[in-house]
Amino acid sequence: MKTITLIYLTDVLNINNRVYPKDVVRKALDEYAEIIQAGKALGVLGHHHDNEVPMSKASHLVEKIEEVPEGFTITSKTLDTPYGRMLEEFEDEVRYGLRGTGGIKTADDGSHILTNIKIISIDLIPKIEDAKIQDRRSSGLHSS
Repeated sequence: MKTITLIYLTDVLNINNRVYPKDVVRKALDEYAEIIQAGKALGVLGHHHDNEVPMSKASHLVEKIEEVPEGFTITSKTLDTPYGRMLEEFEDEVRYGLRGTGGIKTADDGSHILTNIKIISIDLIPKIEDAKIQDRRSSGLHSS
């Protein structure tokens, strides 16, 4: 098993044209802390759009979150599962992503600002998926 600690940036425009304000993320993480403390904060590799984390797709377990000036550090351990072993192959080519339900508002510049979120999972997104998003944007196929 491998430990992965990365910074989740807040208050900046991300690859999905969204801004996650630190106070909104802090509130959501505070609510999610009980799941982390219970050892049930499973995450998956990649973007998923369902409202659960099936064990068959779990790749890591979130163990700790700490606030830092630029956002939050998130620490997880890879699992001994097919997706966990796949995650280990990505080395440092991943970033954390919050999957949840919530609200957004559109700013004057067209960016989307998160107003609230209930976290379903904290997933690890391969940076290659970010490149695909960037390619769709460049070709005029925008999705957020």
